[in-house]
Amino acid sequence: MVHFQRGRHLDSTTSTMEIDITVGLQSVQTAHRRDCSAPWRPPIEFFETDDALAIRAELGGLTRTDIEVVVSSDELVIRGERSIAKLSASRKCHESRVRYGPFEALVRLPFPVAVDAAGAEDAGGFLTVTLPRRRAARVTSRENGQIVEALRGDQ
Repeated sequence: MVHFQRGRHLDSTTSTMEIDITVGLQSVQTAHRRDCSAPWRPPIEFFETDDALAIRAELGGLTRTDIEVVVSSDELVIRGERSIAKLSASRKCHESRVRYGPFEALVRLPFPVAVDAAGAEDAGGFLTVTLPRRRAARVTSRENGQIVEALRGDQ
C-alpha cells in the first residue's frame, strides 16, 4: 500500500510532498526474506591513523559468535548472519528497517598490515577492528661486493 501525504504549502513558489510507503510485513513470509540471494552490507567507517587502520561496522544485536572477520594480505572481510526475529501470532509488525539474513562487508586495505597484531572491540553495537601498519625493516645485503640497504615490510 502506498500512502500519499501532502506537506504544508510553504509559499507560492515552493511546495513539498511526502510519500510514505507502508508495507504490511505481517504477510511477508520469513522464509522468503531469508532466501534473498545477495548478502546485505552493514554500514561501516574505514579510517587511517598514524600507526593503524580502523574499520568500524554497525552490527547492533549480534554477538561475536554471529560475526566472522577474515584478513588477507590486501583485504578485510566482515561477514555473518542476523537471524530473523520471530513474530508471535498476536504481534503485527508495522515497520522494519532492520536488515536480516547474511551480511558481508569487504574493505580493500591501502597498505600492508600486521595481521598478527590485529585487535577487535565490540561496544555499543559497533565492531571495531584495528589493523596496525606493518613496519618496514632495514635489510642489509651484499651485491657485487657492495653493501646494499633496502626497506622491506616485516613478515
